Amino acid sequence: MGKVSIEDEIRVWKACADMCDATDRMQSLKGAEILTRVGVSISRLPESDNEADMQRVMEHYDKAQQIFETTKDGTKTHWYAILVHNIGVCHGTLGKIQLENVYMQKAVDIYEALGWNATDTYVGLLYELASSREALGDLAGGQEAFKKANTFFDARPTWHSKLRATYAANLGMNRFSRGDLAGALQALEIAERVHSKLGTLKSAEGQKMLKDKKEVNWRIQSLEEVDSRKVSRRLEILRRPSEEEYPEEGAYLQRAGR
Repeated sequence: MGKVSIEDEIRVWKACADMCDATDRMQSLKGAEILTRVGVSISRLPESDNEADMQRVMEHYDKAQQIFETTKDGTKTHWYAILVHNIGVCHGTLGKIQLENVYMQKAVDIYEALGWNATDTYVGLLYELASSREALGDLAGGQEAFKKANTFFDARPTWHSKLRATYAANLGMNRFSRGDLAGALQALEIAERVHSKLGTLKSAEGQKMLKDKKEVNWRIQSLEEVDSRKVSRRLEILRRPSEEEYPEEGAYLQRAGR
């Protein structure tokens, strides 16, 4: 059987939603889950990060959110956490960083309340929360979330999430664009270690990361000596290992557009 296209995937989930409607099951947790799946499928369409398509996605998410929040125990489910996370992604894609931050933090709180925080999904969310906080100027909060995410991975050597390198590299370049050279280099160094561990340094993503890291190093070296020393001192602090210890992959987790 050939690979299912995104359009076919959307049709299948919409057909499931229609069936729920026809059998009066839409106002149930299963109906809310299906609406979430429809929204994520639409978000996977090529060039879907425009306002019109994001509005289509949000129409399904809004309906799902209403069901989850009015159904008994609906807000105490893995799918509700994924939905809240995805709503944050939509806001971030549209440049609404304040709302993105609100929903990312809410999703983190839900996972922690449910005790589902020792997962790749949760840790990936921490990386996105770090980027969101830093985009709002909360550098300390961003570093806190970033440090917490890395502590999870460092405490679990059997975790080999490919997304960790992507999240770290993206955060590094977000920091670079805001002029945080020490933070950028710290994140890119982590991304390089992950790529090395996975044997993916020669991949397109690995090569781009190395090129970006080289650019950051060049920018640091071109600074006046006093400024270069400031960056070096901050980098030493950021590189210190965390002394804290923190104890199902989201099948339909929408990926951030930034």
